[in-house]
Amino acid sequence: MKQYELLSKEETLQNRLKRAALMVKSTPANVAARAQLAYLLSLSGDLHNAETEWQAAIHLQPHNPVLYVGMGNTYSGSGRLDLAVIAYQHAIQLNPDNVDALVNLDSIYNRLQWWYPAETLMGEAIRRHPNSMREQLGYASSLYLSGDYRRSQSQILSALKIWPHNERLLLPLAEVYRIEGNTTKAQKCVIEGLLHDENSTPLLVEKARIQLTMGQPEEALGTLFEVMRTVPGSLQIYYIAAKAYLLMSRPADSLKYLKEVSHIHPDYRQTDKMMGSLLIKEGEGHAGESLLARYRAISTQKAMIEKLIGRITKNFSDWHAHLALSAQYCRQRKYPEAVWSTDRHCC
Repeated sequence: MKQYELLSKEETLQNRLKRAALMVKSTPANVAARAQLAYLLSLSGDLHNAETEWQAAIHLQPHNPVLYVGMGNTYSGSGRLDLAVIAYQHAIQLNPDNVDALVNLDSIYNRLQWWYPAETLMGEAIRRHPNSMREQLGYASSLYLSGDYRRSQSQILSALKIWPHNERLLLPLAEVYRIEGNTTKAQKCVIEGLLHDENSTPLLVEKARIQLTMGQPEEALGTLFEVMRTVPGSLQIYYIAAKAYLLMSRPADSLKYLKEVSHIHPDYRQTDKMMGSLLIKEGEGHAGESLLARYRAISTQKAMIEKLIGRITKNFSDWHAHLALSAQYCRQRKYPEAVWSTDRHCC
């Protein structure tokens, strides 16, 4: 069974939904039709009915791993990460070689900052599929997010021997080099990638980050404006622009872009300290102090979470650390993470 039936691109999503619903109504035992309807419902944002359709399809074919991956994707989209993990794990139990389930489960582990299970999962996946780029990248990403930049770098370099000049590999390698302070190698990665795709937005944004790291804010802004000629501004683009203007001693322009970041993502905490300080300088003391207070509170919570995750990484059976971590997530209203933190056996 194909995972989903591909429909004509000319059709609108609503037309696709109507066709899929009619097919399910006429042939209710058609698993492919139900999977297709569930997928389209997820695309439309109707996650509740998508879940219902996945469950109906699984009832008809309880041993089909593709259906559990689809269910996991819907759970992940609705923020129910604990249920998504269970669905992906079920898919892997049915088919240990299911790449979608392995990569998606790894993504959730990383999102929840479970570096050890993520690294273990992708390490095993690579042993099974040494020539799968998705799994090579997943493993490198797990190492990168855990702060193990040297091993992440080594993993990407090994993958580049198999897939040379690949943007999906060159971009994270450039990020690793930049974070380590090796801007020369980071630039070489970006230049190599742009030779094969000169309009790659991710590579151009990384180029701007490198220029900013090198103390070249004017050049970074020039690169960002080049990007914004073809694509709309994004959170990352506005944030880098704000930092560039700050380096150029233009606080009013920096504040303008920070406000754009807050408009896109009101809870993007990286802006709090910078924006709070700028608001105070611009005479908006009350608003600035409020942001700085929030930044300090979040920083304290983040430090505690990182400390607890460090304890768990060293000893995954430290039940007290799991409970304390769950409490910290509850304080931040990260309830799926809190649920996951209390169930250490899920990993």
